[in-house]
Amino acid sequence: MIDGASLDKVTQLDYEHLVAMGCIRISIGSTELLKCISHGFLESEISVLEGEFKDQSWYRTLESQWNGLGHATPTSIGQLIGILHRDAKLKTRTQINW
Repeated sequence: MIDGASLDKVTQLDYEHLVAMGCIRISIGSTELLKCISHGFLESEISVLEGEFKDQSWYRTLESQWNGLGHATPTSIGQLIGILHRDAKLKTRTQINW
């Protein structure tokens, strides 16, 4: 999904929009990118090898955006929107285990 998203064209205003809509929180703390994208919100823990992400074609663009943005974490609403978007793209239905 990231490959077709033109992530390199995302601006600060786009991130401010996500914050205003309650989809993400931007903090001055330091959450590692790999930790954030491999965090288990569907199951208690998802263990992903670092190389599995870094070998992907979209990873460098995402890493560049992450470093430019600072650090963000999805809110509960942001996670739900992300799940619904993923399900719509992949034509799947995710079972959420809260």
